[in-house]
Amino acid sequence: MKPRARTRRGFAGVAVVLVLLAAGCGSKVPLAMKPLPKPKDVPLESVTTAPPADLAETKLPAARGTTSTVVVLGPGPLTLTGRVDGPDGVVPGASVRVERVVGGVASGADLITGPDGTWVLPNVLGGRYRVRAWQAPALAMERAKVFFVGTSLAAPIVLRVDRYQGRTVDEAMAPSPPPLGQPVELRVRVSTRAVAGNGRVSAAPAPGVQISLAGSGQWQSDSPVTTFTGDDGVAVWQVRCQAPGKQPLSVVLDGVDAVALDVGDCIDYSTTTTSSTTPTATTSSTSTTSTTVKRSR
Repeated sequence: MKPRARTRRGFAGVAVVLVLLAAGCGSKVPLAMKPLPKPKDVPLESVTTAPPADLAETKLPAARGTTSTVVVLGPGPLTLTGRVDGPDGVVPGASVRVERVVGGVASGADLITGPDGTWVLPNVLGGRYRVRAWQAPALAMERAKVFFVGTSLAAPIVLRVDRYQGRTVDEAMAPSPPPLGQPVELRVRVSTRAVAGNGRVSAAPAPGVQISLAGSGQWQSDSPVTTFTGDDGVAVWQVRCQAPGKQPLSVVLDGVDAVALDVGDCIDYSTTTTSSTTPTATTSSTSTTSTTVKRSR
């Protein structure tokens, strides 16, 4: 019958599977890893140890940028006091800049002098200080006053301001010093000075100023004696010194203000030539020349 035939074929399939499993169990393929071999013993004499690295001479590369330092005035136990003097006495209402300087970095305070020209800065630390005073537009200091403050300060700090206002004159001559009787170029620059609000002195060219040569020295001008300054504040002449030594020379601005110039002494360069002839039977005559320079005062 058909149902029994199907059953027999099913038993045959099961038998084939069992045969394959039995064949697998009899295979020599390992199912686990082999154990590691035991390490061999190494004698201590054969072991070497490297010495520690010496980092004393090791230089690290420089880092980019700069190191900043914070400077403070205080609070501290000291009190700074001072006074501002000018050409006409004490200077009330002057500006005073007080700076404490550490390693090129400064921290400061701005003060105003009282009616008696004095100023006070309390509760500060000791150290190196830089102080200057000014009063725009005319009074200023040529350079700041620098000093060191220790545990105490006995005397007030006196600051002297000078007047930097109006016109100023400076000169140049080429060649310098001027040679006697030879043409030289004289350049005179006229500037207008003023003190800015930060205490700095500025000098601006003064164009269009009438300027004339004058003085008691012996000078000859190959250019018009009177001229005007250019846009750069400069006037130019060609002059000749007529006598050796000191020859005073001045300029007059706008026919009113006379200003003496510093042009140095006139120099007398004289040349002396001597010739000697020595005839011989086999050579021609030989001429020698010597030059001496004499400076007259």
